[in-house]
Amino acid sequence: MPDSIPPKTGPAIEPRPRHRRRRWWLWGMMLVIVVALSALFGKTGYTINHISVAGAIDEAKILPQADFVAKEDPDRINILLLGLRGRGDPDGGLLTDTLLMAVINTKRNQVALVSIPRDLFVRIPNHGARERINAAYARGEERHPRGGGLAYAKRVVSEITGYKIDHALSVDFEAFREIVDAVGGVDVTLKEPFVEPTQWTGYPAFAAHNGAFVVEAGPNRLNGEQALFYVRSRFATSDFDRARRQQQVLLALKDKVLTLGILANPVTLNKILDSIASHVLTDASTEEVQALLGVAARLGAMPAKRKVFDTAPEGLLEETSVEGAFVLVPKGGTYDNIRSAMEQLFD
Repeated sequence: MPDSIPPKTGPAIEPRPRHRRRRWWLWGMMLVIVVALSALFGKTGYTINHISVAGAIDEAKILPQADFVAKEDPDRINILLLGLRGRGDPDGGLLTDTLLMAVINTKRNQVALVSIPRDLFVRIPNHGARERINAAYARGEERHPRGGGLAYAKRVVSEITGYKIDHALSVDFEAFREIVDAVGGVDVTLKEPFVEPTQWTGYPAFAAHNGAFVVEAGPNRLNGEQALFYVRSRFATSDFDRARRQQQVLLALKDKVLTLGILANPVTLNKILDSIASHVLTDASTEEVQALLGVAARLGAMPAKRKVFDTAPEGLLEETSVEGAFVLVPKGGTYDNIRSAMEQLFD
């Protein structure tokens, strides 16, 4: 990283305004979307052209020359999963406030999910000042609609992790909710109750708990709306805990898809496809999506490694403030430790 990182300024970190805390999003379920789409295209011939921008954007032309060398590992497939409110949302609808990498090791037949926090302070291509990483997609779409956002986000995440990002996929919250409902909900088991007492005050559905959103200890089946609240909640915990819940729901959704044989059910697949067609964008072509089907079939039942980059004592990030705004930066001022962790992801 040639630019210097702002120094840590002390423990007094100015919190974000409340309305900005409502920017949340998972969308690790996008890996499941890839699997579902692969199956559907392979069985019915449905074209991915509705959501694919493959070939529409020449990344070499819209991105400046990189001043780092991204590693290309023939045994890894790196897919960047981006979640956003939606293009029509006036309050930062294109901010990708959850970024998650699905890393597939084809040699070891392993999968890892890596969460990158939205507040990481980064360089964005063709943009002078540093910003939070959640602005990368928005900046790209502003300059190069339908594809520029994917290219910008891939470049930033590649610089952080040290690896080339093979494909990217963006999706908004409406697709997530409808997919969860289409598969009959997701099952999560908690060791202790999860309580978000203040973030959702005013929702009639939570009146029984004095306005708190509660998921009880033990086994629970969450519908689409409940799953949204579960992966969005952060007032009572943190963005890092929220990222872990997002990974939990992603894996629960994957298990549900595999357990019910949904990939072999054209009725359910068509319902899922109908729900996501206007809410998803990818730079993968039809052939590339279909190629993932074989990988998904081989790895679908394998447990996934899970990693969240955070500010724990052993973590690789730390808090600071820039002009009074809360941001995260890598410890030591470089991405070296993060890149090393990515290299050792499957060790």
